[in-house]
Amino acid sequence: MIEFALTIPGTRNWYRVLIFPRVNQMHEFYDAQWKSGEVCSCKHQHRGKIDRGFLGQVNYIRPKMPDGSLGQILLCKKAIGAGIVSHEMTHAAVFYLRNHQGMNISNPRNDERLAYLQGDLTREFWREWWKTQEAR
Repeated sequence: MIEFALTIPGTRNWYRVLIFPRVNQMHEFYDAQWKSGEVCSCKHQHRGKIDRGFLGQVNYIRPKMPDGSLGQILLCKKAIGAGIVSHEMTHAAVFYLRNHQGMNISNPRNDERLAYLQGDLTREFWREWWKTQEAR
């Protein structure tokens, strides 16, 4: 498993990124955390059951932990690509801005702030990802 942290620029807040070798390992990890009550997730809040087709997931910790941890971004190594990374970083950015900055995401005046944060998280993800690949 690959693990690293992504920090919200200008803050002490961060997400833990876990990249699993196989999708079933990611699902098992997610299920165990959900059942233990350690995290909450939009997948369960909206659907009531897990979607076995998911290849990425953002799990949120409420309230934010004293060390600044916001939650986890779970990914499957075989599915790493621009689309899924951008998608999950958007979830992470929206959660942070909505729940920790009190931002109304549906207000068009906030588009730029969301776009910048999503871009920052995506750029940081790829920087960390390539460090792990060079070390192998």
